[in-house]
Amino acid sequence: MITKQKVEIMAFKIVKKNIRRRIMRIIDQITEEYNYDCADNYRFYEVGNAEQKAEYEARRSTGCCGFCDEKEIKYLGRTFMIGFNYGH
Repeated sequence: MITKQKVEIMAFKIVKKNIRRRIMRIIDQITEEYNYDCADNYRFYEVGNAEQKAEYEARRSTGCCGFCDEKEIKYLGRTFMIGFNYGH
């Protein structure tokens, strides 16, 4: 039997997956538009989420020498910080 709680959990996972896809597409568009070479370590966190921010910071430190971390976007009424590393 599918409970209301299971449906809510499934819906949350779908939304989370869609947010991730959309944000990754936005980062792709930025790296292509501004010709960032060898972009990697795509990352994002929801502003106000300390756990996600810590993961974000850890990813930044493991990428190429250049980084872009100043882009804040709004999506589905939520605010996210996005970033990536680039270059060699």
